[in-house]
Order: sequence, then structure tokens, then C-alpha cells
Amino acid sequence: LILGCVLIAAIAVAIVAATHRALAQAGDLRLAIALLTSLILVEVATMMLILHPIRVVANDARRIADGNLEHRVEWGGRDSFGVIAAELNRIAVRLRELRDSEAGRRQMEFQLSDAVLQSIFEPIIVTDAKGHVLKVNQAAAEILGEAAKDRMALTNTPGGDKILNAIRDAIAMQKPV
Repeated sequence: LILGCVLIAAIAVAIVAATHRALAQAGDLRLAIALLTSLILVEVATMMLILHPIRVVANDARRIADGNLEHRVEWGGRDSFGVIAAELNRIAVRLRELRDSEAGRRQMEFQLSDAVLQSIFEPIIVTDAKGHVLKVNQAAAEILGEAAKDRMALTNTPGGDKILNAIRDAIAMQKPV
């Protein structure tokens, strides 16, 4: 698109230069300068009119790509930019739906795993790979008391050293235990 504009500008400059030379030789220098000035103004206006829609749609696409999935590209025409705008809006809606459904699915999985954890009678301690306590069920909380939420406090509870050693061993095996 820009190459096409440059080509048109080059052809127009060549035509105006030839006309300018002819007018200058004929002694009509004012008309030659006016023609050259008007060509420059028309070319600048044409480039701005062509590049403005591209910039607008590019900025809108950037806002959507940055995560603003509520943003909509406003374009009234049915030209190519209108098609691009409609498709960007469709992509933003689809991404928002996907993000919302993924967050809902994760929340349901979290609630389900928490319900399963709490329903088990045996004491259960869930840790991350670094050994930090993430969750404990009610049975573990009753045994551990206040230390149930604090990994460092596990050493101060009866059997805490054994629990921490078991956690370290499980982490070293790199698989759930």
C-alpha cells in the first residue's frame, strides 16, 4: 500500500516536474511554483488519508493484544478495514469467552479438589514442590492445631520433624505421594 503511494507520488512528481519546466521556460514561474506546491500538499494529504486508518486499526489491535478484551474496533465502512475491524472484534469476544470459561473451570476444579480433600477422614497435607503447605484437611488441622498453616511451625508440633522429612522425601521423588 505504501509502495503504491510512493509510486503514484513519483509519477505525479515526474509529471509536475515536466510541466514545471515547460511553464518556467514559457515564463510563467508563478504558475509553476503553485503547481509544485499544490502537488506536495495533495501528496501529503493523500498519504495521511491512507495511513490514518491503518494506524487506527493497528492501535485498536494493539489494545486488544495487550489484554483489553472489552475494547472494540469502531469502523463504520464495509471496506477492507471494516472487515478487519469486525474480525478483530470477533477475536476479542472469543478470547474473552475463552478466558472466562477457563477461569470458571479452574474455580470449579479448585472447589472440587477442596471438597474431596475435606471429605477424607485421614489427615492430609498438600505442599508445593518447595515444601510449602498449600492445604490441609480438617483431620490434619485438628492434629496440627495452629501449625497447620505454617510450614516452619510444623517443627514445633508433635511429629512435625517426621512430617517435614516425609515432605522432603516426597519432593525428592518428584511425584505425588
